[in-house]
Amino acid sequence: MLVFPSFCAGAESELKNFSPHYRQQYFVAFFSQLQEEVEQHKETHTQLLKQREPLRPEEVLYQDSVLHYDDTGKWKERFVSFSKGVPARQRLLPTGGVVLTSEEKYTALVDKAFPDPKCLKEETSPPMVVVPSGQFPVYLRLPYRRDVYFSFPQEDRRATFLSILTGCIRHQNHDSLRRSSCESQAFLKAIHFYRQEKGHYESWDMLLGCEEQVLANLVLEELQPSLQTELLARLKGKKAGRKRVWFTTLEAAYHLVQDQLREGLKGLKEECKETARSHEALLRSDMDQIASSRTFLQAKLQASVSDPAAKFCSENVSPYLASILEELMSPVTGGFQGVRLLLEGEINTLCLGFPEGAGQEGLNQRVLPLSLFLSPQCYQKVEVLTEQLQELRHRFKFSNSVRLIHCTQIDMQQLIENAVYTFKLLLQSSLKDNSSKLTSAMEKAKLRVLKQYDHDSSTVRKRIFQEALVDITLPAIRRNLAPAHKPVCTLVTFCLFISVIIC
Repeated sequence: MLVFPSFCAGAESELKNFSPHYRQQYFVAFFSQLQEEVEQHKETHTQLLKQREPLRPEEVLYQDSVLHYDDTGKWKERFVSFSKGVPARQRLLPTGGVVLTSEEKYTALVDKAFPDPKCLKEETSPPMVVVPSGQFPVYLRLPYRRDVYFSFPQEDRRATFLSILTGCIRHQNHDSLRRSSCESQAFLKAIHFYRQEKGHYESWDMLLGCEEQVLANLVLEELQPSLQTELLARLKGKKAGRKRVWFTTLEAAYHLVQDQLREGLKGLKEECKETARSHEALLRSDMDQIASSRTFLQAKLQASVSDPAAKFCSENVSPYLASILEELMSPVTGGFQGVRLLLEGEINTLCLGFPEGAGQEGLNQRVLPLSLFLSPQCYQKVEVLTEQLQELRHRFKFSNSVRLIHCTQIDMQQLIENAVYTFKLLLQSSLKDNSSKLTSAMEKAKLRVLKQYDHDSSTVRKRIFQEALVDITLPAIRRNLAPAHKPVCTLVTFCLFISVIIC
């Protein structure tokens, strides 16, 4: 525990070094937001399907009684509920989690995360937990935090729980940083530029969760090697005991760092908001002049790097864009086609089994459950991207396929929810106008929703492909330009290259 003071100092130092980047990016994002508000000419891709309001607090997505392995080392029955906004006695935040159902694969993952040189010549250690006989386990591996274990008496109950848990992980990982607010956009850009300053240009696989979690990941990534040096050599006893001490210490350090960062980050955000608010009137009055100056400067800087950037693109990027796109298209398109087939099949089943005269109440009961779960097969079609993009690890140093997979799966889930909600709205309208022709109305609503789904699916997939191509290839361009043009390339290479991708 003597290493913890260095972690506190490290967290304070990291936030101090990160703050200038955040301040700069906050004012860039704030000005862009004001400019968009005034000019109102930003191109948007209109989606046809309607999107429902966020879930009400009382809406429960899942609840069941499960066996949970608690802190005392015993399996105890717990009531688990996944809902939004309802206070819980104990909260589970599975950000960055990896879900496994095999003890062998889980043990291998834990061993990989345990940097102990003594493991090489030691006998196999006993399992981390002993699962009750006849039970179906779930192992939740969490970065820098204590792992969580559940067990179920039936495999189908475990499958339902897995579907909800993996969906929760996807949203916990990425929802916070996908928001369009000034704070989210500024933080995202600041993290990218801060890591580039340290020579890291690639997509970061620990860009997960809320702002304080991301910064804590950054601090732990920097300081974990020193913790290994100071602690591991002093650990005695068997492998299982050393593992327990290591992971417990790492978790304590992580929570300490998070607590240290929380107040500092809150103060930084409040400072930026207040300063931006005090300059808002001036920014609005001088908006045209500021925008013209920014455009002029961007053109000048872009001209200084355009030749080497274009040369690198033509030789090292453009020849591979078609093959990268081909690897992306099949799994992503297959995933969205799977969603469409599921949607059409569920609607057909609903139409055939919907009793005449069931009315609005029957409609609510039967339509709402359709959007809660996508079949694992739909998600698995996208998950093959992990293997298909392996070659990019060597050519472009791209290793963050998990983010691409998760964000695509979130879009798939959102589309089927939008489709089900739109179908429900169309049927509600038909019930009001003429409830006697419900069968005909259902068929018309189905065809209309499927047509709208095809349009929105095409729009979403195009965006996914564009963002993926940028995420995969742009770091290589920045890395190549950095030695000679580092002050310039961070500002303009994105603008230069994004046009290539869009075209």
